[in-house]
Amino acid sequence: WGDPEKNSVIWVAHSDFQGQEGVFFLSLFNNQTDFQATKGLLTKYLQNKLARFQIFELIATATSLQGEIRADDNPLVYVDFTAADNTVLIDQEVRFTKVKGSGSFVNRISDDPVIAAGEDRRNLKLTVEELHSEYLGASVYFKNSTFKSTPEVPTALDFQLHASGQLDDLNKILGNENFFFVGGKFEAQLTMNGPAGKLADVLKNTEGRLTMHNTKVHYLPAEVTVPLTELDVL
Repeated sequence: WGDPEKNSVIWVAHSDFQGQEGVFFLSLFNNQTDFQATKGLLTKYLQNKLARFQIFELIATATSLQGEIRADDNPLVYVDFTAADNTVLIDQEVRFTKVKGSGSFVNRISDDPVIAAGEDRRNLKLTVEELHSEYLGASVYFKNSTFKSTPEVPTALDFQLHASGQLDDLNKILGNENFFFVGGKFEAQLTMNGPAGKLADVLKNTEGRLTMHNTKVHYLPAEVTVPLTELDVL
């Protein structure tokens, strides 16, 4: 996998095939993994689900595959990954830069191996242990966060987010038309747990705190500017 001319992708593999029991286990280790190539290990359905994500630089991965040698098996695919100074694009719109951190991907939802063995082959879970990044100039930090997808709930999020930066950056993130902030800084701590198929779902299930320091709020229709030393929004 990867560009053979650059010889940039080197896999180290360990395998264990137990013919009598019809069970296999395969481990793949690579410090320069192409995200697009790795998706080829998954079913077409899961590849389509991950198509909304683009990762532009190589990442370090440790991948394990485990299952039974039969046509209808749904082998367990588990990927640990580490990213350093990467760029991630979601839905061709949301671009995170300077991405650094670690996490995992698995085509199961439950941590119980008995339950997981019978799960739908369309299930997936993406877990972020720690992830530092920038979004439209603001510093964004995710911790212990998960993205889950099942046929019943195509998109569910459980995240802890901390963001900070200049309020000029927040103007770009919010896309304000009638009011905007002039100068100052902000900090936000947000949590969410629930369905996230629509923006209304995200807003309904998100809680947190937004603090703004030493800024002015300009209301464009009336051309009014209000100075603020500090404002907390809960």
